[in-house]
Amino acid sequence: MKRYVISSLMAVSYRPKSRQFELDQSRITEEAQFDCFADVRRYVLDRLRYPTEQSNKYECYGWVPARFYESIHDRWGELGWWRQASAQDEWLTMLVVDVDNRCGWQRWDWIVDEISAKKVAFFAYQTYSATDDRNKCRIIFDVTRKLTNAEAHRILSLLSQLWFAGDLDLSCYSVGDQFYGPPADPRRHTMSSSHDEPLDVDGWLAQCDQAQQQNPQWFQPLPKPKPARPLSPAQAGIVALLISLRTTLRDDRTIENPNFYRPEWRGEYAATSVNGSHWETMRSLLGRLWLKSGGSFTWGEMERALDAIDAEAGGYFRRTYNKSKADDLIEFTMRTPVGP
Repeated sequence: MKRYVISSLMAVSYRPKSRQFELDQSRITEEAQFDCFADVRRYVLDRLRYPTEQSNKYECYGWVPARFYESIHDRWGELGWWRQASAQDEWLTMLVVDVDNRCGWQRWDWIVDEISAKKVAFFAYQTYSATDDRNKCRIIFDVTRKLTNAEAHRILSLLSQLWFAGDLDLSCYSVGDQFYGPPADPRRHTMSSSHDEPLDVDGWLAQCDQAQQQNPQWFQPLPKPKPARPLSPAQAGIVALLISLRTTLRDDRTIENPNFYRPEWRGEYAATSVNGSHWETMRSLLGRLWLKSGGSFTWGEMERALDAIDAEAGGYFRRTYNKSKADDLIEFTMRTPVGP
């Protein structure tokens, strides 16, 4: 693996629910590796800049300075290249600073002058939400070595106090968190330093140890990602029984029953309403059916529902995916906890 790694999210589609174009914030679409920091800068500022006028802040590209491995999605049960904490490599390959500028005084010119004076290698770009009165930007620092999310959070806690008057947004550094790429608006500024010296990771960590003795309030634990909610023992027993009932089919447990399957859901599968994907739309519809039923369908009834929904698109799911793929989706859906 090369010195620098970026995992990019570039799947943007129209979302009927919000009635706007938005980034799929779960799906990694490409990985880029580089040997020099200058190539990282060109990739982020050029490749990850959104190519057309944006209708909202979520119509954009995203990126993470780390590698992600193939994994089973924690909620959807689908094998893929997902941006989730359990699939992220432990190492970040650069340090990203999110300047929220709540105080309003850190104007772009200040960023240019003050951070350039630190004589470390970096580049920066203003975000979609930046205004003339409130500069909001991301600063990406080169580093002497790879670092963990916990190390990055610790260094940024000190940077926030020493360089940014305590005004950095420290909420987006949990494992798996992403950053939005540069906006399309040409009025948003970008810049890069003329210095080649990377930020000294071990030196800053040593400073953190010293500073914490005098100012412990500056350092808070890195927030941990929330784990997927498991089934309780009682729920697990009920689900195991329902899964074992492969041929039990009650007349009222069908998608024809509006108590379990709303009439307005009809047509969603054929229209691939979820990210333009038959798989994701089927996953969504089966999940809604399961939750609306209170987790009461047997395996046989879930399989019948899948086939009835699939019939709306001429049997696309069964033609495209083998039986084990359908079985995996049904089992994942039935193991989704229902209720508090």
